Amino acid sequence: MALLACLVVVSVAVSLVDGQPLVAAKPWIDILPPGPGGKVAAETFARPYLKPRPNSPPTPQPSPGFPQPWVSRPTPIAPDTPPAPMQTQKPKMGECAGQAFTTAEWMCCEGNIVRGTIETGFQCCGPEAYNNRTEVCCMGTIETAPMGSKCCAGTVYHPSREMCCMDMVAPGPERTKTCCGTESYANATQGCCGGTAVFEHAIAMCCDGAITTDGPAAVRECCGTNTFPKGAGHMCCAGNVVNANPAQEKCCGADIYNPYTDICCQDTVMARSQPGAVEHCCGAGIIGPLSACCGNNTVYDPAMQQCCGGQVADGTPPQFMCCGPSSFSIFGESLCCNGLLQHAGPDARTMACCGTSVFSTLTHTCCGVAALYATPNYNCTLVLG
Repeated sequence: MALLACLVVVSVAVSLVDGQPLVAAKPWIDILPPGPGGKVAAETFARPYLKPRPNSPPTPQPSPGFPQPWVSRPTPIAPDTPPAPMQTQKPKMGECAGQAFTTAEWMCCEGNIVRGTIETGFQCCGPEAYNNRTEVCCMGTIETAPMGSKCCAGTVYHPSREMCCMDMVAPGPERTKTCCGTESYANATQGCCGGTAVFEHAIAMCCDGAITTDGPAAVRECCGTNTFPKGAGHMCCAGNVVNANPAQEKCCGADIYNPYTDICCQDTVMARSQPGAVEHCCGAGIIGPLSACCGNNTVYDPAMQQCCGGQVADGTPPQFMCCGPSSFSIFGESLCCNGLLQHAGPDARTMACCGTSVFSTLTHTCCGVAALYATPNYNCTLVLG
């Protein structure tokens, strides 16, 4: 029995090709004879029947070598490989009183694990943590306070307005003021006297720990606890204000003297042998340029004597040398052994010191400081290593 193939193509859609609309023709039915074997040719169904609109340009054809946009292509299938495992970073851990904790969220305060980290502005206050941006730890207690606040013996203060002076809050700010006991003072206009009292530079001074109101330091000077005008006419000698000419006179204790005519020895004014004479003190006395002073008050003649250990001894270098408070001749019969004068006899040149004793280098050897061996040129390394 002959088969008939019917192809019904109904097109009601409107397409756009390069911006130019195409309209489908009215529904139609085309009956095609079957091909060999009674089958309809496959290409019959692959040709859509579209009528272009009147006066429309021809439909553009795709360029050779480029795929047609309406042709569906299969998506390539990836080889069957297992996915790579995800990398996870282990949290950093800490230990607090034998317990582990993650340092990204927690911290250890006196053996307690509390929430917060240093990186986020938290610090320990005893066993608790506080946010240093909004709080302050004051003697183990957390107080709400602006950032930068400090603690002064249990009282919270901010250094931009106040300061802590000997555990007392005083007016600030810290950048322009300094503590004076429990008070504060302005560095530019005030001072601290005796570590406890504040005074004004414009009208007062601090002299030996006492405030004087005679005038400012710009025009006056201290003399003990008193003041005197700056300039010629006054001097301060041992805490006393005296009338003097600073260009020509000097202090000698609480008195004044003229160095050209007088000399001051142990706070006592003494007259020179003649004005301008080259003289100096030896104790409470005056000596001339040819004399010398041994110790504090002993006068000697340096041409014939020398001062040994604060004592006057006969002889002068280089023939005579000091040995403690005495002197000896280097060509005599004595040797100085560790500050003690020892008799060496007529053969002193062949004698030497061993500690505080003398020995003959012809018959003995000294090893160390006091070990004598009855052998000349003895090898001391045998006993001293």
